[in-house]
Amino acid sequence: MMIEFNADISLLINQAFGLGGRFVSYPEAMAASDVDPAEINFSGIDIVSRDEAIELSYLGTPIIYPVTLKGGVYKVYDSSGKIVEKKMTDFRLPLATIVDFSRSKIKQKTKIPGSMSSVKEMYGHDDWQIRIRGLCLGEPRHPQGLDGFMDQHNKILEFEQLADSIDVEGDLFKEKSIYKIDINQINFPQLQGKPRVLPFDFSCESDEPLELILL
Repeated sequence: MMIEFNADISLLINQAFGLGGRFVSYPEAMAASDVDPAEINFSGIDIVSRDEAIELSYLGTPIIYPVTLKGGVYKVYDSSGKIVEKKMTDFRLPLATIVDFSRSKIKQKTKIPGSMSSVKEMYGHDDWQIRIRGLCLGEPRHPQGLDGFMDQHNKILEFEQLADSIDVEGDLFKEKSIYKIDINQINFPQLQGKPRVLPFDFSCESDEPLELILL
């Protein structure tokens, strides 16, 4: 007999990452909580509309929003260390997913003697630095059928093992012209006394396909 587990998303996010989950913006979140309130508990979190969420979740603001790692044919190392191709399916990250964005400018500063300022020469923008944190939970009606927390965990590992940049889909990525990300590091912190909750935390950076023309 399986013991019923009611996940308090706000509390779990705070315990795993030290963040108070203030906003949830997921198009089906309200409907899901109305239909099966015992499965996912959004107590302590304000549920806002899609338009409001885009306005609230500006650069650097922790947000909870639908993010999909797109399927396709990717490169991966086989058991012998050879690069081969692997076909992946779409994966919408778990409901409770927090994304932080930051980006630096590439510039050269020249100090001026006798001045309290400097001459700044801007050369461009660095890659977007993206931190994605969330919770693998049992989630009924997951769009790709990954209802169990271990199913979601294993799918994250599949994408992490790719030797390739990953196509990503989400309004907050699109508005920053981010269509591909490269995973740099992944971490799975543990929550004491929560056997069916697996937090994940991975740092990424934006990537763009470049074509080199040899003359």
